[in-house]
Amino acid sequence: MLPANWRDLGGLRQLEKVCFPVDSWPLLDLIGVLSLPNIVRLKAVISDQMIGFVAGDKKSSDLGWIATIGVQSIIASAIPVTSACRYRRSISLAAPGKGVATDGDLAVVAMYHRGVATVDLTDPMNPVVLDSLTTEGIVLDVAVAGRYAYLAQAYASMTVVNLADPTDIQVVSIYQAANDVYNVEVVDGIVYLASYYAGVEVLDVSDPLEPYQLGLMPTPSRVEDVAVHGELVLAADRDGGLIVGAAQCPLLTAARPPSAPAPRLSARPNPFNAATTIQLVLDRDQEVELAVHDLRGRLMRRLYSGRLPTGTWSVEWNGRSDDGRPLASGVYLVRLLADEDVTIRRICLVK
Repeated sequence: MLPANWRDLGGLRQLEKVCFPVDSWPLLDLIGVLSLPNIVRLKAVISDQMIGFVAGDKKSSDLGWIATIGVQSIIASAIPVTSACRYRRSISLAAPGKGVATDGDLAVVAMYHRGVATVDLTDPMNPVVLDSLTTEGIVLDVAVAGRYAYLAQAYASMTVVNLADPTDIQVVSIYQAANDVYNVEVVDGIVYLASYYAGVEVLDVSDPLEPYQLGLMPTPSRVEDVAVHGELVLAADRDGGLIVGAAQCPLLTAARPPSAPAPRLSARPNPFNAATTIQLVLDRDQEVELAVHDLRGRLMRRLYSGRLPTGTWSVEWNGRSDDGRPLASGVYLVRLLADEDVTIRRICLVK
């Protein structure tokens, strides 16, 4: 792939006519895509002939898109096989796309500061956005396994989203990572996180509602990408280049001492009507943030923020938001952040 510019207008016009004889782009559109600012333009060339072209938005704004203009296959004799031309379609998103993963005809797109979106690819010529979900933090990458999506997020977290109903996606758990998470891979119930300054975190997600760390592979500097190849885990490190380690956790080097027991969190009654009492048990003095979120991850009520000593503490929640608005019946997530430990419990408000 090579950078493309306005000098490629002739080759692009020919590619358009071959790949899209019925609905090829007008000349002015082709001039625009080759000359306007803030557009990434790449071309594929064989024997000085353009056989492919792709363009995409590179602005950090509230709108992002990517469009494949065309790809033309070439056989050994360099004769174009026009029937192999691919689709050309673009789709508008709420924010720039940062990563994409697929499961059958479903695509899941990481949308930077606007969370994640699901897209139906049943008709590739007419992809349809099914739902979107705004999460806390910036989403940098996404991986899909089964009916769950795993989001890599800045601000040191990985969010697990239930895709069982792609038209109504929901947050089911949040894992507090060792550092900002730039990339995520999932293989056979194991998640690998590129945790920037910390290294590669390895998590067990056999129960996606309660992911936990199995091990950590430290790297020399800052890791921004991770991949799994057979029994190996590969990390792209800023200063160390390519770091190769064992994918099996017993061979990973422990970089942090075992954490203290996680705080215990419960709610009684649950389900509840007028109010419920949320109880947390701390085994040491800790900085605590206790909040209620909806299933889309949106903050509904901040119950407590501050330092608490060892002991058992209780907070009552009356089913209202921070602005005093009564919330609708449904399932909500109580999220406790205590130092580096995140604990989440589901509660059900019934009216």
